[in-house]
Amino acid sequence: TPVPPAVGPWNVWEQVLAQIEREVESHAFFAFFRETVFVSDVENVIRVRVQTPKAGEWIVSQCVAPIKEALAVIGRADSGVEFVSGEFHIRAI
Repeated sequence: TPVPPAVGPWNVWEQVLAQIEREVESHAFFAFFRETVFVSDVENVIRVRVQTPKAGEWIVSQCVAPIKEALAVIGRADSGVEFVSGEFHIRAI
């Protein structure tokens, strides 16, 4: 069953971002993560909108380890993350 998005500053993606911000260089965080938007959390897949497909590809190619670590810290190690932009979809984990 779908998990409803949390209202306020602590939806699941914002919890992940709080962890990732500590792990990646600040310029990378601001360039690739700052403009991401939580879309949904359904069946252990967290969907996140990115500005461009290139941003999603960069995140997946460079930041899978920090994302996995962040998911574990917030108690969601069993979840995956999918980045979307228009028709573009790429699964990170």
